Amino acid sequence: MRDATIGNGVTVEVDRDPERGSQRHRPERVCLADPARVKIMSPLLNTDEICACDVATGIGKTAASASHHLKLLRDAGLVTGDKRGTWIHYRAVSERLTAIGDALSLTR
Repeated sequence: MRDATIGNGVTVEVDRDPERGSQRHRPERVCLADPARVKIMSPLLNTDEICACDVATGIGKTAASASHHLKLLRDAGLVTGDKRGTWIHYRAVSERLTAIGDALSLTR
């Protein structure tokens, strides 16, 4: 394992896959390296769930951009979503966030 800078001075741990010789970024850390995704996570930590329709306004992005960020958070396992009609309601996966918090406290 080693550190790599991915942009804006953000450093993440990367694993080297010995079979393919490629690097795999830890998805939850890369996900939280983007300020827009951090802004999305903030209200999710303080409420049970949030409608995707409210995310774009909350982060100052277009609906398409907010949808993209939510998909990345979902793919990283940081949020889950339930479709209700035309909207998806998202909630934070507390177990994943606790694990990230524990990992960060080890680096202090």
